[in-house]
Amino acid sequence: MIGRSRVCGTTRPGKTSDRRVRSHSPARGDACGGGRDRGASSAPMTLWTLTQSALLAVNAVAVLNEHRFLAKRGLTMRDVREGGTSPTSAKGQIVGLINAASYLRMPLVVLNAIVIFVKVVFG
Repeated sequence: MIGRSRVCGTTRPGKTSDRRVRSHSPARGDACGGGRDRGASSAPMTLWTLTQSALLAVNAVAVLNEHRFLAKRGLTMRDVREGGTSPTSAKGQIVGLINAASYLRMPLVVLNAIVIFVKVVFG
């Protein structure tokens, strides 16, 4: 781009006296901090990151307290068993998933320990 400069997304032909104005270079990025070198945010989605994301989601569901949090919202197995919610409805399926995740607490401790170990050793 000969004769053009960029200032945070706007182009101005020929004007280069402003200190904030830099010429646009795809390898270096634009004046607003864009470009290819963005650190960890540009890491590709791999099977390892997908596994970590799934583990994080299961951890989030497993720590929900049935009496303090779920009962206030009607998301307990007691509601499903007593007929307040149909087991085949979407709400009933979510309650079943939350209940099943509560049984995964011990395996989650082991999986979390493995992930922490791998991250400490390999980065």
